[in-house]
Amino acid sequence: MADIIRKKQAKIHGKTAGLRFPDSAIEALDLKVKELIDNAAKRAVGNGRKTIQEHDF
Repeated sequence: MADIIRKKQAKIHGKTAGLRFPDSAIEALDLKVKELIDNAAKRAVGNGRKTIQEHDF
C-alpha cells in the first residue's frame, strides 16, 4: 500500500498522458520516492544539516 504517493493523484496524472497507472506501478513509485528521500536525508546529514534541501535530491 502506498503511504507517500497519493494514489488518486498519480492515476490522474497518468491519464493526462493517456495512460493507465496500475496499483503495482504506484507501489513501485512509492518505493522509489522513499529511496530518494532516504538518499537526500543521508546527504543532508553528511553535510551537517537537519533539513533536506532541494539540492540534496
